[in-house]
Amino acid sequence: MNSSTSKNKRLFHLFDGVFWENPVLALGLGVPFAVISTTSMKNAAVLSAAMICTAVPVFLIASLFAKYIPQWLRMVVYSLAGAVALIPLRLFLSSLFPAVFDSLGVYFALMALNPAVLIPALSHRITGEKPVFALLNALCYSAGFALVLFGVSLIREPLGSGSLWGRPLEMPFQLSPIQYSFGGFIILGYFAAVYQFLERCFIQLAKKRAKAFKSAISGKENPSQEIPKKGKKEKKEKLAQEEEPQKEEIAAQNGYNVFEGSSRNKLDN
Repeated sequence: MNSSTSKNKRLFHLFDGVFWENPVLALGLGVPFAVISTTSMKNAAVLSAAMICTAVPVFLIASLFAKYIPQWLRMVVYSLAGAVALIPLRLFLSSLFPAVFDSLGVYFALMALNPAVLIPALSHRITGEKPVFALLNALCYSAGFALVLFGVSLIREPLGSGSLWGRPLEMPFQLSPIQYSFGGFIILGYFAAVYQFLERCFIQLAKKRAKAFKSAISGKENPSQEIPKKGKKEKKEKLAQEEEPQKEEIAAQNGYNVFEGSSRNKLDN
C-alpha cells in the first residue's frame, strides 16, 4: 500500500502547476505579468510563449547541472539562460505582432527574471530530478501561467477596449478603467478566490473518499480478525442447530421401529 500510494502521489505531483499549485493563483508568482500586461489577448499570447521558452531550458539546466553549480551562482545562471532564450523569440514574434512589444514595454525582458520560473528551478523539486520530470513540470507551469493570463485578458480586453484579439466587438457598454492596473488586480483577486474555493472543495472530496476507502478496508479486515475469537461459539451453535433435526428424525424412526416391533411380537404371540 505504501509503495502504491507513493507512486500515485508522485504521478499526481507530476502535473502540478496547471490547476493544482498554479504558479499565479496558488503560489502568487508572476503576479505583475498577470496584472499589468493582460490588457489584450495578444499580450497574453506573447507572455505565454515567453514563459514556455524560458521555463524549458531553465528547468532542464536545473535538473541536469544544478549539482555542479554553486548555490549562490544558480540564480545568475538561470536568469542568463532565460534571457538568451528570449532573444530568438523576440525576433520571431516581432514580425507577427510588431505593436505588442510597444504595449508590453520592459515586461517582456523581465520574463527572464520571472519568479514563476526561477523559484521552482531553485527548489529541491527540480534540482537533481530526471530531465523528463523537469520538462513535464516546465510544460505544466507554463500551461497554468497561460491559463491565468488568457482568462484575465479575455475579460479586460472586451470590457476595456471593446475588442478581442485586436478585432472590434459590439459591446453594450465599456469599462475603460478596467485597463488600468487596479482593474487587473480586481479580476485576478476574483480568479484567486474561485480557485481557492474549488481547491477546498477538491480537498474535502478527497478526504471523504479517503475515509470511505479506509472504512471499507477496515470492514474487510475486522471480520477476518474476529473469526478466531468467535469461531468456536458459532461452530457449536451451528452444530447444535444441525443436530436437532437429526435427533428428532432418529427419535421418530426409533419410536416407529419400537412400536412396529412390539406390534409384530403381539401378532406373533
